[in-house]
Amino acid sequence: MTVSMREYLERSLGVWDGTYTHLSPTGEVIETFDSRQELRLDGPLWYERLVHRPGTAQERISDFRGRLADDGTLDLGMVGFTGTATVLDDRALFFTGHWQETGVRVDELVTMVTSDEKLRLWQRFEGDTLIGISVIRETRQAGGVPADWR
Repeated sequence: MTVSMREYLERSLGVWDGTYTHLSPTGEVIETFDSRQELRLDGPLWYERLVHRPGTAQERISDFRGRLADDGTLDLGMVGFTGTATVLDDRALFFTGHWQETGVRVDELVTMVTSDEKLRLWQRFEGDTLIGISVIRETRQAGGVPADWR
């Protein structure tokens, strides 16, 4: 069964605590760190905030904005980065995007394991060459409310 992009996004709203594990192209662990993802939908407008290493001196925040397109996809991006997401089925979404400055492409598979657990898999490419893999495991924060940034 395939759900609409809006239905998929509505099921993923909230605050998600997680762990990133960055791997080399051959699968060796490079680093692991905590993260938080905040997801909000306002009409056709999508807001996504990623916080890497929350609450530490190394904390980094990336704010993405998106818009639900008429064709059922989600156009998503931030300064220097753009991409498009498509729903695969009721549990999975596929996103592909690229960094304009470096030309690095990111392909991401998001799987809702349960209503409060998800797994994201990133594959990063320079041209046709795989340069890295990331596994992100996340759990929804009970009662978590995303920041209201615009």
